[in-house]
Amino acid sequence: VSHLKEHSARVTRVTLFDDDVHAVSCSRDKSFLTWDLRHDKRISAHTQRMGGISDIALNHDQTLVMTCGQERTISFWDLREPYPVLLIERPEQGMHSDEATSIAVSHSGSLFATGGADHVV
Repeated sequence: VSHLKEHSARVTRVTLFDDDVHAVSCSRDKSFLTWDLRHDKRISAHTQRMGGISDIALNHDQTLVMTCGQERTISFWDLREPYPVLLIERPEQGMHSDEATSIAVSHSGSLFATGGADHVV
């Protein structure tokens, strides 16, 4: 049992990598953290510009992290980069009119879906 405490607000999701060694957590503090569970330490931290993160998902080959949250934006992150590599944020791009509360990625990685406080999937 580990107690990894670095978030400064409520943790909203923890997702494990397929290697059974790493995990990623997201929080209302606007950050998501990547953890080495074998050594009980944080290995990276990423922060979005506004609003807490509600949910997080890994793509099929676990090279990208996708986040959604209070900012009403879907962010795609490469863990080696400090900023998102892609943002989907305008309503005409299919974004939510209120907080995006959940995100899921298909097994093939070709599709993703979000759900929101606006009652829309």
